[in-house]
Amino acid sequence: MVGRQLRRLGSGICFLGFMGAGGLLAAVFFPLLGILPIGKKNRQRVGLAVVHYGFATLTTFIRVFRLTREIRFEGFERSPAPTPSLYIANHPTLIDVVLILGRLRRCSCIVKLALFSHPFMRSTIRTAGLIPNDRGPALLDRMEHEFACGRSVLIFPEGTRSPADGIHPFTRGAAHIAVRLRVPVVPIRVCCDQSFLGKGQPWYEVPRRSPRFVLSAGEPLNFGAVAGEPIGRTIRNVNQQLEAQFRKLV
Repeated sequence: MVGRQLRRLGSGICFLGFMGAGGLLAAVFFPLLGILPIGKKNRQRVGLAVVHYGFATLTTFIRVFRLTREIRFEGFERSPAPTPSLYIANHPTLIDVVLILGRLRRCSCIVKLALFSHPFMRSTIRTAGLIPNDRGPALLDRMEHEFACGRSVLIFPEGTRSPADGIHPFTRGAAHIAVRLRVPVVPIRVCCDQSFLGKGQPWYEVPRRSPRFVLSAGEPLNFGAVAGEPIGRTIRNVNQQLEAQFRKLV
């Protein structure tokens, strides 16, 4: 029982540290970065590096406060991929994005549009060039720009956090990007053996036993339009393949 209370305290410290760091960056660092004559491209590079190292530091704190029994990365020795890639992952917990982007360098992410007006996060998100999840040609153009600049992108194709017993049906966004832009798709399976920071769970609701995280990156998959086949059908088939693969793994 004492161990659980200590983990609850550690969870609160990590949460406050994350929000405090976000507020400090928003109030001081990024406004200063914005007035430096380094250009938008370099400013975005610095912003994305801040996200990477900030999440890597938060991952270290999660380990130090024993909020998890273990965080293990498998297959990430192949990452970053030789070419800019589309990383897709299931999304069982709130900290999946922290663990993945803290491990991958030069990797952007598609995030909820609402976060672009969040008082503690908007400066970081905008400066780092993270991508809003609006639909249509604008999103595809933005993704093409990221890949052309040598950056990979992470997307959670369920569109929300995964249920406790598996995954939600995939939206077709990831398949659409893979087929239209002909980029490799790297699947990442996120496995957490306890109910922890899932959909609707507050930060102070810690399980009796520390959860164990295993994040497994698979081999890159390549898709593209099939000659003579309607593009819509190809996208639908690719989406079904990706979802079926994850249902076997999760």
